[in-house]
Order: sequence, then C-alpha cells, then structure tokens
Amino acid sequence: MRTTALIASLSLVGVTGCTDYNQPADRTSEVPPPAQTAPAETATAGSPSMTEADRALAQSVQQALSQDPSLATAAQSIQVRARNGEVTLQGSVSSEQEKANIGVKAQQVAGVTRVNNQLEVTSASR
Repeated sequence: MRTTALIASLSLVGVTGCTDYNQPADRTSEVPPPAQTAPAETATAGSPSMTEADRALAQSVQQALSQDPSLATAAQSIQVRARNGEVTLQGSVSSEQEKANIGVKAQQVAGVTRVNNQLEVTSASR
C-alpha cells in the first residue's frame, strides 16, 4: 500500500512539476484586433469618411460634371463632398457663369437635396 501511495504521489508531483507557471498563457485567440484610427477627412468622392451612400452620390455628381462637354475641363479641378444629400463643391473655375452652370448640373443629379457651391472664380479670368 505504501508503494502505491508513493508512486501516486511521485506521479502527481511529476505532472505538476512539468507545468511552467512562468510562461504566459497562449491567448492569441483572445487578443482583440488592433484599434483602427479614424480616417482623415478629405474632400473627394473617394473620401473614406463619407458613408457609402454619400460616396456614391459624390461620385454621381463628379461623373455628371465630367460627362458634360462644357464642364468636363473644370470638373477635373473640382472636389465633391456629400453628406445626407447635401453636396459641397470646392475648387477653382474660370468664370461666374461656369460656377453657376456647375452648381445647376450638381443640383440635377438624383439624390442631391442641396448644393453648397464654394467654387472660387480665379482672379486671372475676372
């Protein structure tokens, strides 16, 4: 009986003695993904800070401007932002008429509820 108890005790000590308590537990499956920082605000149709619907609306406005032959050249230097149906236009244009035409064209795009036309007429063409 003593031999059996001694063997059982040695076996228990041997099993517990093999465990290395100084090693950290493997918790790779419990580690949360790294925190993502908020994207920087940009004033383009591809802005990551816009919702998918806002991005699509801004792209539709940019496309409408680019496809109009009288506005296509100016459209290349115009930044379009959208938020909840409101479109903001920024950039430089060559005349007040071109600024007005771009605003009208943007307002005609489906989904646009308001146009904030911040386009500036360059001083060279005044």
